[in-house]
Amino acid sequence: MDRASLFRPSLLALGAFGLFTVFALSATPAQAAQIVVHYSDSASEGFNDPTLGVQRRASFEFAASIWASTLAAGEIVVDAAMDPLGGSDSSAVLGQAGAALVARDFAGAPLAGTWYPIALANQLAGTDLAPEADIIATFNSDVDNATVLGSTDWYYGTDGNAGSDIDFVAVLLHELGHGLGFFDMIDQTTGQWYLGFPDVYGLNLIRPDVGQFSAMSDAERLDAIDSENVFWNGANVVTTSGSAVKIYAPSPYLAGSSISHWDTSLSPNELMEPYYAGPNHDAGLAIDALQDIGWTADSTPTTTVTSTTTTTSTTTTLPPMDSFLCYKVKETKRTPKFIPVRGVDLADQFETTATDVIKPEVLCNPAALAGAPLLDAETHLVGYDIQGTPQHARRKMILVTSAFGAVFVSTTEVDQLLVPSAKSLLSEPAAPDSDTHDLDRFKCYDIKRMAGSPAPHMGLQVTVVDQFTTAKTFTISKAKRLCNPVDKNGTGIKNQVGHLVCYSLKPTKKQPKHVQRVGVYVANELGPGRLDTRKEKLLCMPALKTLY
Repeated sequence: MDRASLFRPSLLALGAFGLFTVFALSATPAQAAQIVVHYSDSASEGFNDPTLGVQRRASFEFAASIWASTLAAGEIVVDAAMDPLGGSDSSAVLGQAGAALVARDFAGAPLAGTWYPIALANQLAGTDLAPEADIIATFNSDVDNATVLGSTDWYYGTDGNAGSDIDFVAVLLHELGHGLGFFDMIDQTTGQWYLGFPDVYGLNLIRPDVGQFSAMSDAERLDAIDSENVFWNGANVVTTSGSAVKIYAPSPYLAGSSISHWDTSLSPNELMEPYYAGPNHDAGLAIDALQDIGWTADSTPTTTVTSTTTTTSTTTTLPPMDSFLCYKVKETKRTPKFIPVRGVDLADQFETTATDVIKPEVLCNPAALAGAPLLDAETHLVGYDIQGTPQHARRKMILVTSAFGAVFVSTTEVDQLLVPSAKSLLSEPAAPDSDTHDLDRFKCYDIKRMAGSPAPHMGLQVTVVDQFTTAKTFTISKAKRLCNPVDKNGTGIKNQVGHLVCYSLKPTKKQPKHVQRVGVYVANELGPGRLDTRKEKLLCMPALKTLY
């Protein structure tokens, strides 16, 4: 493989995007993603700033999760920083970014003698071709002061309500697109290909009155790049749009903007146009263009997240817990009813409340997905309706990650208390001793997906096996509940990082209906009971939770 030197083809002028950056990409089912982000700022500035650092990183991860819901990838290594790049009250460099390296003629390259951005080259080769960052980006921290761009600052929210400020998520999304390969490598003074070899992006360009860029002479390409008559005619873009799509090629040529963007005439605005036009969180035709250069779209995410700074390095994996298939239940007729338990003290990572436990609502069986073995087939969960004081204060900007991918959510209200339980179809079992299992109690909150956050779990089909169901296939819909491990009456928490995220689900077409179970015996620390199942209600899976 020939490897180019570090390549930063453009700067990001005010109102014009340059190239770069990525945080998270999803994976094909056979190749789980490992996301490695190196925040190279010092411990007190940029992405590690004590005041703004958390917001900046949250925006970064949110933008990356949008790309994560569309592209398949293995490991992507990112070097990210925010530095004081200066500017005036009317103009500034927002950032500068690009693919760290380009590669050609590697094993697995679809086209010989063609440059590929290193992140894509690694995916196509099935191996890491270079032992360093794949994508490098620097953003202007001075935008957050009164000198640069006056009263205009970065907006770090994820809801698109940037107002007169500059939406950081939109800028990051744009730069992600460049870092993944939305850029050309044509010499603006000679029209030559980079080091004499075409780049995979440029091979999708055409000037209708002359022909494909790949068939042009250097002089013809030089004339084309400021002709105002350049189009993308890659198959995926043409299929989606119905025709070739115009590329930004103004006269005179504008370094950092020309050729590596969609034209400003497109309506509605596309994310990859050269000028900032507000909080656009939709990758749009850029997804099709990236497929035209070799990326694979639409995968089933399985995510491991690694992030590093100059002082710390952490790797987080999903907690070792079973998944649970939860059934809506009612108490069995003509059996003793549950007696509400008043004044239970519950303390989790959101709140401490005095809680009344009202009645059982769900029975959750340990569930195996796709044939995976169970860790503990005996310990179940019974979910009880609860009411507590003080009233729940809603939490926003929560990143929840499961084997189905990552989604940003906010809480709406308290929902249930899940209690480790024993279950029997024949006779009343003994309540489980907490020393015999590793399962916590969980306090569950209703959640809703935050506006703009991708939902990689939506529409996934999973095959589930539990003690009521043999290999039944369900379609996953929305993330419904987030369940935190909870301390009950001062008895402690076993695993502070082990959460559950519960998804709504329904059987796929032609799957058998649930055979209701009547008089199921359950027992736990709240007492015994008998329950009738109604239907499958939720799939609760091990999850990680990050607050921003």
